[in-house]
Amino acid sequence: MAGGQGAQHRYAVTAAFGGKTRRYRIGLRRIDLETGRNDTGQSFAFCLNGRDVSMQRANWIPVHTLPERATPDVGRDLLTSAREAA
Repeated sequence: MAGGQGAQHRYAVTAAFGGKTRRYRIGLRRIDLETGRNDTGQSFAFCLNGRDVSMQRANWIPVHTLPERATPDVGRDLLTSAREAA
């Protein structure tokens, strides 16, 4: 499940560059930023794979100013907390 958006469709992608090939499975087909005007000024919304989605908490601030001091556990805890706050 992708952030509460239901089952994620996955697509096989092969990338080749400089004689090397890598295969990936991705779920993003298309993302659009829709802008407009409203009563308070400029508005914007994201449309992901044809569906309007909320992008709250999309601004990630690094766990630590020195990346080598950021542990995977701390990052995982922060992401879990953000997801559960929805």
